[in-house]
Amino acid sequence: MPRKVPGGDVGAYVTRSMSSSMYTFSARVVLHAPLETVAQQLSPLAGHLERIDAGRCQLETGGHSLAMLALYIAHLGVEFEVLEPPELIDHLTAVAGRLTRASGRAPASPAETKRAPRAARSPGPGRQPR
Repeated sequence: MPRKVPGGDVGAYVTRSMSSSMYTFSARVVLHAPLETVAQQLSPLAGHLERIDAGRCQLETGGHSLAMLALYIAHLGVEFEVLEPPELIDHLTAVAGRLTRASGRAPASPAETKRAPRAARSPGPGRQPR
């Protein structure tokens, strides 16, 4: 007797298996863009898309590292929110901090955020205030 296909759709099952379960990390992400828009950028083997509503879809995908998952999802060029895994959220937070600091719009390091603002700091021995 043939075994039932999980979810009932053979094509979706194969795509999901090929795009996420063979990797170290699997992710579920809500993409704030219509499914049709995202589907044009995404190979069927890169992830499984499901429509949520007219303006959003869910992506199930996988990667060998959190860094590659973060890069891949960000490269889609749409707003998104990570449903799982929580480690990907932590990784994105760390990357966002590095990118913000690299843009020159934030302190040079996380330690700088704990210091007083530059204008309020003492200039240090032998230095003139600005």
